Amino acid sequence: KHGAVLWLANLTEVVQKVKIAGFAGPAMLHMIDDSGFARAARQPDFLSRTGTSLKKAAAVDLGPYAVARVAAV
Repeated sequence: KHGAVLWLANLTEVVQKVKIAGFAGPAMLHMIDDSGFARAARQPDFLSRTGTSLKKAAAVDLGPYAVARVAAV
């Protein structure tokens, strides 16, 4: 199933809380941050694997310089 996909990036050294609108149902979250970058770099299929399941994509906390992909499921 293909649905809406939202990419978010924090370009600062401060944690950012991002409110999300437009996702009516559940979503899958993939986060690449300071703790997960090495894992994502070693796994070319990182975004194809199961991420964090969200019942409703309402907000995401982005760590410093983190990148997130929120995909409707």
